[in-house]
Amino acid sequence: MTQSKHVQQKPQGLFFRMAKAVHDNLLGTISGLAMVIFVFWLAHQDLSEIRSNNQVWITGGVIFALFLHAVGIGLIVRFFRKNIRGDSNHPHHHDHNHIEELETRGDKFRLAGAYDWMATVLTLGGERKMRQSIIDLVELKPGDAVLDTGCGTGTLLMTAERQLGSVGRFEGTDAAHEMTTRAQQKADQAGLTARFRPGLIEDIDFADDEFDVAMNTLVMHHLPDEEKEKGIQEMYRVLKPNGRIIIVDIEASDGGFFQRTIDFAVLFHGGPERNKNRIQALLPMLESAGFKNIEVGKVNRQMGYVKAEKI
Repeated sequence: MTQSKHVQQKPQGLFFRMAKAVHDNLLGTISGLAMVIFVFWLAHQDLSEIRSNNQVWITGGVIFALFLHAVGIGLIVRFFRKNIRGDSNHPHHHDHNHIEELETRGDKFRLAGAYDWMATVLTLGGERKMRQSIIDLVELKPGDAVLDTGCGTGTLLMTAERQLGSVGRFEGTDAAHEMTTRAQQKADQAGLTARFRPGLIEDIDFADDEFDVAMNTLVMHHLPDEEKEKGIQEMYRVLKPNGRIIIVDIEASDGGFFQRTIDFAVLFHGGPERNKNRIQALLPMLESAGFKNIEVGKVNRQMGYVKAEKI
C-alpha cells in the first residue's frame, strides 16, 4: 500500500508568498499585465489615427474581458472561501439545525447554492456535456445500483438516473450536509428516486458488495493521500464482484500558451504544474485495493479519469 508522507513545512518568506500568489492566480496576473501594457501603449498613440482601427479595440476588449473574468473569480473565491471550505484544523460545530458535522481531513464545501453556478462558470457552460461524458464512460446498465461519493449537489447521479429511466438504485453521499440537502431537494423537484445523505468517502456507510458502480468526481484533489487510499479501499469494499469504479479529477493538459491560459478550471485550482499527473498518482492505490482492468484517459482538457473493475 502506498504510504503517505507528511513533511513539516518551513515558514514561507515574503518573496515566496508573492511568487505563489502570482502562480496561483496566473490568469489574473497575465491579463492584468496585458491590460497595463495595452493602456500604456494606448496612452502614447495618436487616438485620432487609431480610432477606426478595429483590431486595436477588439484586442483591448478581449484583454479587458479576461481581466474582469479573472478578478471576478478571484473575488468570489476570496469572499466565499471561509464558508465554502471546511477548516479541518478547527473544531467542528453544529449549525442552527443541530446537524452534526462529519469529521474529515479533506476540504469540505458548504455553499451548495453557489456550487452549481461555480461549476457552470469553471466549465464555461459545459457542465452538462461534461457530466454526460462521465456517465457514458461508466457504461451503465438497467438495474445498476449506483453510488456517487462526494456527490456535491447531485447533478452527476441524477444524470445517471435519467440515463437509466430510474431503473436501478441511486445513492449519493457528501461530507457537507448542505450539499446533500440541496441535492435531495433537486432530486425531489425532478421526481427522481435518487437518495442523498451526509457521508465520507473514507468511511462509506454501506455494507459490502452493495453497488454495481461507484463514482467519484472532482473530489480526490481535496483529500490528503491517506484519505484517498481509504476512499478507494472503501469503494472497492462496497462494490459487488464485477463492479465498476470511475474517478474523475482535475488534470492539466499539454498545450500552447493560449490553451493553457484559458483552462480556467486548472488555473482556479492552482495552475498547470500543481495539477499534472493527478490521475497517474491514483493507480498504485487502485492496484493495492485490488482493482483490475485499469483504464486511464481524458474527459476533456482540464479533467482526466481512471476506471477499473472489481474482479
